[in-house]
Amino acid sequence: MRLGTLIFLAFLVVVGGAWGYIHFYWGGMTPFLCQFPQVASLLDREKISLKPFIVPSPSAKATYLLVTVEFTVEKGRGLLVSKQLPLLRGTVLNALIQSKELARPRRVRFGGAIASINAKLGEGTIREMWIREVRSI
Repeated sequence: MRLGTLIFLAFLVVVGGAWGYIHFYWGGMTPFLCQFPQVASLLDREKISLKPFIVPSPSAKATYLLVTVEFTVEKGRGLLVSKQLPLLRGTVLNALIQSKELARPRRVRFGGAIASINAKLGEGTIREMWIREVRSI
């Protein structure tokens, strides 16, 4: 009986909180958590995935690697970035070819690529870039 009551109260709290956030958004108000810059920066992003790149493999186990790259952009700048995809793909491809750590995707650093793209598109357009998937051919 007590467990059922606790579950029911927890359900009411969750539903009430969700209703409150929806009410805030529809009313044009900012929820309490979104007033913190760290939380707000998590919510004002768009994620874009680039089609796989074919890159020569640095290891002898495979000839080529198919690498899928994802990145986040500032909300509202996705259209600007999509118009500059040839520039973006060329810069990312150069960074992938120069990297020797494609076998361990988390070790690839895109700092130089992000800086050069942001210099052309506007500061802060691309926030972070990472490798989502690596498959050998």
